[in-house]
Amino acid sequence: MNVVLGLVSALSAGTSDFLGGLGSRHGPALVVTAVSQGIGCVVAVLIALVAGGEPTAADLWWGSVAGIG
Repeated sequence: MNVVLGLVSALSAGTSDFLGGLGSRHGPALVVTAVSQGIGCVVAVLIALVAGGEPTAADLWWGSVAGIG
């Protein structure tokens, strides 16, 4: 499982780097940033919905602290 997660991580990082560079050549950096953050948010919500589960208070606390930095 570790190998699969590592490959998925490398694939997503490489793809986002390539598409970010491609997008920044054709549009303003602010637009590219806003679109990439929007897509990332949608993907994260979809993964959370598919994974299921109930977040605990500690989960919400650590998530909010991570969002600050």
